[in-house]
Amino acid sequence: MPVDQAKLGFIVAYFDDLERKIAALAGLSENGYEDEALTLALVYIDGLAQRLCWPSEQNGVNFVQALAEFSNDPEMALVHPLQLAKALERMNASWHPIAAAVRTAFPGPAYELLSTSTILSTVARALTAQQGQDLAREAWRGTIAAIAYYRMRNPAVHALGASTLSFGNTTHAGNPAQPLDLPRLQQAASHLAAEARRRSESTGDWFGNDLVLS
Repeated sequence: MPVDQAKLGFIVAYFDDLERKIAALAGLSENGYEDEALTLALVYIDGLAQRLCWPSEQNGVNFVQALAEFSNDPEMALVHPLQLAKALERMNASWHPIAAAVRTAFPGPAYELLSTSTILSTVARALTAQQGQDLAREAWRGTIAAIAYYRMRNPAVHALGASTLSFGNTTHAGNPAQPLDLPRLQQAASHLAAEARRRSESTGDWFGNDLVLS
């Protein structure tokens, strides 16, 4: 089916404008509005993530999945063991033995960012088969992307602000783990926007499928 050129023109203009807005975040921060720039970066990421992961309606999962797949930032998909344990402890009591197993396997005080598969294999002997399956399903809650969602995106939207997060005593491949700051999140937003543009321009439909907007 031929692409509607008039519609494609609107699509191109939309993404040109979005890319301009994302690029302007650094200047906004330099002019004394760092918190506002960080909030906007998180909002852009969130909005793009929901469209890129359509038709899923799991907002937090979508945010994490989009950053893991499209941000061009390998650390986003990695798990921080302490943050995973804390996330599980905030869930109902049935999760607390699993959280305890994670804390025992990764006692700290220093931590390494690890793949989900490494986390699961390390704690497997301390869990039942069902607990292992449950952990595999919810391990996303300990990823760097999930930390951005729960500790930055949510406060930015619901509590009037977000701030840079750093990870003391945490490494990845022998180097200190990167902070979650404006340059990193601005770059992630740019990569998500590029994927959304690619889908839209290659198909002639918004975000690859016009039903995303319905």
